[in-house]
Amino acid sequence: MSKSKKIKTSDRKKNLSSALKANITRRKNKKRNMQDA
Repeated sequence: MSKSKKIKTSDRKKNLSSALKANITRRKNKKRNMQDA
């Protein structure tokens, strides 16, 4: 039980970090598009 829970939490953290990175890249792209336009 504890092992599976730990794995789930680590996966969640990984997903959160990856989602944050994706959001940051999207913001950067949006800024670039605004500057280009």
